[in-house]
Amino acid sequence: MVTTNVENGAPIREAVGRYAATLKPDEKRNQQQELNRFVREFEGYQTVDLTAQIVEKYQEDFERTGADSRRLEPIKLFLAFAHKQGMTDINYGKFIRIKRSAGRGRGAGGKREQEQVEMPTGEMLPPRASSGSRRSSTT
Repeated sequence: MVTTNVENGAPIREAVGRYAATLKPDEKRNQQQELNRFVREFEGYQTVDLTAQIVEKYQEDFERTGADSRRLEPIKLFLAFAHKQGMTDINYGKFIRIKRSAGRGRGAGGKREQEQVEMPTGEMLPPRASSGSRRSSTT
């Protein structure tokens, strides 16, 4: 496989294809949807055309749809791959911030805090019931 140096770059479609070729079949299947979305968004771009501002705007636009930022993990991994392969001057993946899910935080005493979730319609969902997978604390 020939890697392209930064001065020449590579078309985004080609670079994503190279990245996808390195994935195991189940990884590829799990990442394909978001990688395809990224390719469609940047169809006419070369990897050298990417900037931190472009990547950050992509994330902002993505999150504005209400989608979970964890779905951007494949893009973050692809951008790290592109840098390691010499297709970008820096790792633009570091500009993608994956936010933790709301249920992971712990309040005082290590207990989960219950929170209501507001739906786009404005209605409130009740707090989720505990999953029973919490470790019991010995006090």
